[in-house]
Amino acid sequence: MNTSPSNLTLLSHSELLAQAKALAAEERRLTVRILEFLREIESRMLYAELGYPSLFEFTVKELGYSEASAHRRISSMRLMKEIPSVAPAIAEGKLTLSVLSQAAQFFRQEKKLGERKYPTERKIEVLDSLAGASTRECERKLAAIAPHFLERETVRAVSPERTQFTFTADAKLMSNLDRLKEVWSHKFPQGANYAELFLEMTEQMLERVDPIRKAERL
Repeated sequence: MNTSPSNLTLLSHSELLAQAKALAAEERRLTVRILEFLREIESRMLYAELGYPSLFEFTVKELGYSEASAHRRISSMRLMKEIPSVAPAIAEGKLTLSVLSQAAQFFRQEKKLGERKYPTERKIEVLDSLAGASTRECERKLAAIAPHFLERETVRAVSPERTQFTFTADAKLMSNLDRLKEVWSHKFPQGANYAELFLEMTEQMLERVDPIRKAERL
């Protein structure tokens, strides 16, 4: 199959679509193969022999994946190790790495909270229910099983100067934030985003209660 950029313009619509689908199928098969390699590398602890403290570090630094991509692949690999039927589900496009990563996080969270025990048979049932789901659909389905699933907080550095916060806001907090947008409309005539709102709130609160700032004003 010759699909170099110089030849793509020569393909008919049907040929272009057919080859794109074939490549997507091959990509899914290669993804399963990569997970199999990661499983064997972890089994042999080959990453440790190469001086990496974890399979995650190896996957990022040795294989060149982003942190998010490495996390998805390792989480999926470990589910596939426990549940072999995950492999054909990936190859057939029924389960994506994003969905599998969310499912793995869900199982870990439930185990940590002691809310439910998920034997392999139950995990298979949950994964079957996620077949064909998008990332958002997966979140909704998992939240339907355990509503607290989405009520988690995460803090992740995205650059030396910027940090990403993720948390679930209830109706009261959203109402307060909407009201602040109205009250501070003169400060943010174009409309404030939530990062700007939180920065302004923390600045005003620290001006009121921070003894260091009070001392600096004397």
